[in-house]
Amino acid sequence: MKIRAIGTGSKFCRHPLVPASWLIISGEDLTLVGAPWSVVPTLERYGYAIEKLAVITLLSPHVDQIAGLLELAGIFRHAKKKPILAAPGQLLSLVRTKLEGELGFYLDDAFDVKTIARLHIKEEYYSESISFVSNFLDPRIPSYGMRFENAKVFISGETQLNEDWLFKEMGCEAILHSCTTTKASLGKSPALEELKDLPTYLQSKMWLYGYEVDTKDAEQPFPMMFLPPGSWIFDSERRDKLLSKERFIRENSRKQV
Repeated sequence: MKIRAIGTGSKFCRHPLVPASWLIISGEDLTLVGAPWSVVPTLERYGYAIEKLAVITLLSPHVDQIAGLLELAGIFRHAKKKPILAAPGQLLSLVRTKLEGELGFYLDDAFDVKTIARLHIKEEYYSESISFVSNFLDPRIPSYGMRFENAKVFISGETQLNEDWLFKEMGCEAILHSCTTTKASLGKSPALEELKDLPTYLQSKMWLYGYEVDTKDAEQPFPMMFLPPGSWIFDSERRDKLLSKERFIRENSRKQV
């Protein structure tokens, strides 16, 4: 099993440091976490065939997570085998209301819709249990993080800063946390300056990504680092399975560290 950061959730942002969707690769099957605007051309750019999508799951009902469903529906509406669209029930219900009520777009026409609380991936030599973790962004709107139990990876999703909540994920080796390098004006995605106030034991585990960003003048907030799209987060077939900052620098710098 592999985990990869694949793209941006904003149709306006073109900066290379803004992943907001993720790909889980298991054999020939692909599981997409988040379906942003650019998901189809992004997958094709990385060499993944759209028809290999087996599961699509979502972390929130916001446009940067669901806008790509419209394009995917155009591809799978008449397909013999439809991908599974799986998410917690409250989230799926709200997505239905948004898309079916406002756009007249019916999820069941293009996807095999299923309510879940956990995903399971089984391979010959590796298995993974993936949990949806409520991140309390807004009590009226269901929003989730995602924990990979065996890979020890946690994706925060869109959320405000909550040190107590993050502390519960200390068992994870990599915490992928949303942020903004501008001021947190929308009530989600904490500003970079706020994250710098976290204890070092949390910062050392964190890789940052975001939605409302301007990284032209932003410095790497060591010991945290920005996570570019295309990064391999986890690969069960590698000896060094998990992305580490030392490995990232070694593999992406001309100077060998």
